[in-house]
Formats: sequence, C-alpha cells, structure tokens
Amino acid sequence: MILYKYVSFESGLKILEGNSIGFSEPQDFNDPFETAARNKANESGLQPVFSSLNNCLNPWAHNVAVLSLTRQPRNKLMLAHYADNHRGMVIGFDISKIKDFVSSKFCYIPAQYGSVIYTDTMPTFIAQDESTDNWETCSYEIRQRALLHKDIAWSMEEEVRVAVNLRDYEKSFEVIKIDDRPLYLYKLPKDSICEVYIGCRAEILPATFGEFETWNKLKESLNNMNCTPFQLVLDDSSWNIKTERLYPDAYDGYWELHHDRLKCD
Repeated sequence: MILYKYVSFESGLKILEGNSIGFSEPQDFNDPFETAARNKANESGLQPVFSSLNNCLNPWAHNVAVLSLTRQPRNKLMLAHYADNHRGMVIGFDISKIKDFVSSKFCYIPAQYGSVIYTDTMPTFIAQDESTDNWETCSYEIRQRALLHKDIAWSMEEEVRVAVNLRDYEKSFEVIKIDDRPLYLYKLPKDSICEVYIGCRAEILPATFGEFETWNKLKESLNNMNCTPFQLVLDDSSWNIKTERLYPDAYDGYWELHHDRLKCD
C-alpha cells in the first residue's frame, strides 16, 4: 500500500534529506471540528474511555499525534492547498516497509484501519466496553469516533490516518517546533519513500531557471533513495494533471551551460 503526503517544497526536501516524517497534534489541524465526534463522549457515558488520553480541557491535548496521508498523488485542490499552490511536492510512502505504521501495538490507529469516514451529519454512538486488549473487536468504533469522522466537505482528500499515543511511544520521536507547534518526527526505514512528485509550478526545475543549489539538493536526495521521481504537468486536452518521469541526471549539461552563461553576463 502506497500512501501520499502533500507538502511544500521546503518541507518535502527536509523529509527526503532526513528520511523522516512528522506527526501533529489534532488540535493543530486546520479543521475546527477535528475530534468533535469524540467530544460527544459525555452523552454516551464514554468520558472515562477517552480521559486517559487527555491532560487538559482541550481535546486530546498533547498525548495523541496523527500523520495525515492520502491515497492519490494528483489531487488538484490538495496540490493548491497543501503543496504551496503546485510549487511543492507529493511524497509516496510504501507502508508495507514501515512496520510500526501497521502495528496495532505501536499505533493507536494503524494505517490499515485509518481510512477517514466522511458524513453529512455528525454520528451518534453506541457505547462499547474497551476492557479487552483485542483492538479489532472492542475498540475500533471508539477510535473511529475519536479521530476518523469528518464532515463530507473534506471527502475529496481521501485521507488515511496513522495515530499514536505519545504517552507510550514519545521516545520514538524527535520533537521540533514549527510556529510554536510541536511536530513529532519519526525516522523512516530505508527505502520506505518510494515515489516523489514535483509540482508543475516548482521553481527549482531547470526548465524554470530555478535555483541551482536547491536542485542539487533534490537531485542528491533522489539519487540516495530507491524511489521513482515524477514531474506533474498539465494535460493540454483536459482539466487533469498527468505525470512524466523525471530523470535528474539528464539536466547536468543544461545546468553547466546555463550557469556559464550567467557568469558571462
């Protein structure tokens, strides 16, 4: 299973160079209704089930972190919104090579159970007992309610989530701050990044006379990985975006010629 992350070019380059991916706290997501279905727990008598994951009044507080991925790499709206108006990139991860992401021991919600459910109305809930350790039989609906229900307006994202309980596995992450918000970096296994798509407006490609140093960083990262790079391009005969294979080494002579000319100018 390959799942994708839409990011700015700067963030994507950091993912490639560091071979790591960041988890965020739900309270920092852009949907103000995030975890709203979970907040109905009081109505179902389920507050004790969720309270162990809370340490303040803000839902989920700082004990749960989520990685948001998607099933498809050429969504035009997501490229505009999450990939810096088509100037960023989309990175594909081979989830089968990231054993922790499919482990029900490591994850509060592993990838194979993480498909987001989109509904017109906020769901009601029938209380269940979570006293057993059998993830599939006792707690799937509870965890769905907590993190996987969203308004149907977001359905175009086809989101798949991986969630972890930081209280148990925080040592598995490096924590950095971005705009005063924590980002929990997970070091990826070798070769788990399998595809990279460069946006059609990326300003680093040779054809756009982009930055030579930045292009070299991208080229070096791609050459160090066993992944397939693509360029996203506009389809002249439709509203679609198509892919073309990107061969970074093919531009070596172009860059030398271009920069020799710049020096002459």
